[in-house]
Amino acid sequence: MTIDSLISDAALIEQARGGDRSSYAELWRRHSQAGIYAARSFSKDFDPEDLVAEAFAKIFAALQRGGGPTASFRSYLLTTIRNTAMVWARKLAEDSSDTLDSLADIAAHEDETVAALNRTITVSAFRSLPSRWQEVLWYIEVEGLKPHECAPLLGMSANSAAALAYRAREGLRQAWIRAHLNDRNSPPECRWTIERMGAYTREKSPARDRAKIEAHLENCARCTIVLSEADQVESRLHVTLIPLALGATGSLGYLAWLQSSAGSAVGAASEIPASAMLSDPGTPAAPGTPAAPGPGSVASIAGSKAGLTVGGILAAVAVTAGAILLPPLLGGGESVTEAPNGGASSSAEAEANSTDTDADGTVSNATGTTPASVVSPPSVSVTQLLGASITAPASALTIPIFNFEPATTFGAAQPLITGQAAPGSTVTLLVSGAGSAPGTFTTTTGASGGWEIQLTDLPNGLYTARVYQTDSDNVRSEVNSTTFSVDSLVTLAAPAISAVDSGGGLYSPLISGTGAPGSAIIASINGIPNAATVAADGTWIIESSLGSLPGNNTVTATQVSHLTHTRSAASPATSYQLMTPTIAVSTVTATNIVLTVTAEPGTRVTLEEVGGGYTHNIPRTVDTDTVRITGTRAARGATHGFTVAARYVSDDGSRVGVATTTVYTPTGG
Repeated sequence: MTIDSLISDAALIEQARGGDRSSYAELWRRHSQAGIYAARSFSKDFDPEDLVAEAFAKIFAALQRGGGPTASFRSYLLTTIRNTAMVWARKLAEDSSDTLDSLADIAAHEDETVAALNRTITVSAFRSLPSRWQEVLWYIEVEGLKPHECAPLLGMSANSAAALAYRAREGLRQAWIRAHLNDRNSPPECRWTIERMGAYTREKSPARDRAKIEAHLENCARCTIVLSEADQVESRLHVTLIPLALGATGSLGYLAWLQSSAGSAVGAASEIPASAMLSDPGTPAAPGTPAAPGPGSVASIAGSKAGLTVGGILAAVAVTAGAILLPPLLGGGESVTEAPNGGASSSAEAEANSTDTDADGTVSNATGTTPASVVSPPSVSVTQLLGASITAPASALTIPIFNFEPATTFGAAQPLITGQAAPGSTVTLLVSGAGSAPGTFTTTTGASGGWEIQLTDLPNGLYTARVYQTDSDNVRSEVNSTTFSVDSLVTLAAPAISAVDSGGGLYSPLISGTGAPGSAIIASINGIPNAATVAADGTWIIESSLGSLPGNNTVTATQVSHLTHTRSAASPATSYQLMTPTIAVSTVTATNIVLTVTAEPGTRVTLEEVGGGYTHNIPRTVDTDTVRITGTRAARGATHGFTVAARYVSDDGSRVGVATTTVYTPTGG
């Protein structure tokens, strides 16, 4: 199956969670090479390619159980590699008590290092950010990618990635400043200054506060350092996050790769069979298994962090972690030659039985609610980014997120508070501050997961917003919080939406409009944000439209000034309609499955089996078309059932529509 290169990692993760192996193969192509360079640091006694294959297998198994990552796949993979390496190393050392004792000491050092890094203000601030911001900061600030290089991994255009990175950096600065408020040893005058430092850095402080802050900074070295470091905090992320994900030792190979030519250009995919990543997660793959040529190329790390050196990073880690010693994972004096037990990787999928199956079954047709770029339900678990070892339980309800960055200023007394949560959940918002009585508001999310709550008559001042969601079983998520302010003296006109081009209702739209040059545009499609930057001529265009659904859609646009951090009111809502093909299952036997596809005549339609297996292109539809599936694919589908999705695709393949899906369930299945 061909995977759209603009599908984000988060969308691929959700498709893989539903059993789509082709989506997981795309994650393999994007990230396996990075994993191999990280794995090379751990030990010479097992093949790094085997270690990476085992890590991918574990993640895939976690996804099938409903757990695993929801975003930030790269960092999750790195931590899983580190955890797997430790498990393998313990197995190799079991026959030697000396080696086992040495390994225990090493593991303790690694744990101490990671624990110390976890206590840093930088990590605390980073983890408080929405997962989307964490992800873009990892790629741009930690790995040194350019916006156009990480855009495919984020499922957006280069302009959108740049705008997202801008908001994420500003959010990190504000979070870093707020994290200092948790220091109970701060004198009252320092706490007062730090509380207002966010507004001060954005030049939003009242004149009296500004004078008091500047007077304090003249005599307080601590607060002066906090202020100066806030502007540079993103440049230090690699010092903590790479060792936190990989451990001090595992960082060596990865950082060396980032500095090398291998890490400064798009590289070939690792020569490991993609099936290896789907091996039985219960038995580690045997190191040394022969490799087969890998499929295609990997969208891997491009560019390196300026001034980033392995020695410098590890020295910084030692300082950050309290001068903790950083020994190699397996001591140089011991040579361990036995591989972990468990045998070779096995294929995760066997061919279906070819015996005849009753043609009768249950067919359900459901219009897919997945957008054209397959947006997954949002998740902002603050522990998610740093890997499998600290993931919340799979059953936990994710925290809803806000669609605006912390410390946003609304220029009107009626701010529209927006965000994302699980589709169909009940969102509760609590707002307090500025001397007004706290308010509680509720709403229900739609199929896209977007939510919005209109506030009214808020006096000027600073507010705190807290939000949580409740599902149909009355399970409640943790609370997410942010701050915003209302300042009626600051005005920023709403942007205008000029055109919504959906190709006659066939494709997710290209949305264009006008705004203030340099401002960030947030176009909300059914509550799901899409970002762009207003060009110098005052125009903008959204090239990747997240949130589109079959049927009626609405889009509004707001803009945020990069100078004042002010968010405008929303533009008037614009509606558009999207059509989808329809699929009917006409015949099902062990040798023959017949699908009937009804679509707009003369259009191009692509069919894909959800979970892998086949794809079929109808280059020119004739109103009603018949697609026939035979052989082992028919036998497998008749026995086990199948789900097939259909969507419109432009002739050049550059635009796609939203999908409709049909599910076939065998009788008794």
